[in-house]
Amino acid sequence: TTLKFKTRDNPHNPGWTPMKLYLRKHVYCLSMKRFGSEEKLADEKKERESQKYERFLIKTGDALSSSTKGLRADLNAHPEEVQSLGTADLEPDAKKKRGAKPMTESQKRKKVALGNLVSKSEATNPD
Repeated sequence: TTLKFKTRDNPHNPGWTPMKLYLRKHVYCLSMKRFGSEEKLADEKKERESQKYERFLIKTGDALSSSTKGLRADLNAHPEEVQSLGTADLEPDAKKKRGAKPMTESQKRKKVALGNLVSKSEATNPD
């Protein structure tokens, strides 16, 4: 069956395809005809969500499993071993900014060299 609808201009961009607005009571009546009850409708929604999640896992499964393999091993490590992973020597100001690009190797070397120069100058000029 076809549902009655009203067309309205798209509020985001009037040049786009007009919206179709369906009456809620008509949609509800059609869903009750199709599924029989609200419980069956809720079950269908849950089933579709699980299918959507499974499709997502299939699409991104390899990327997710490869990126979390080391993390799972690290979570089972002892606290002493976690420090050896390089997380203990992070500076508090080394937090990544949103959208910031990672530093290249040459940028890291320059930063270390500048840090060494600053520490040497502080040692020679104690104020």
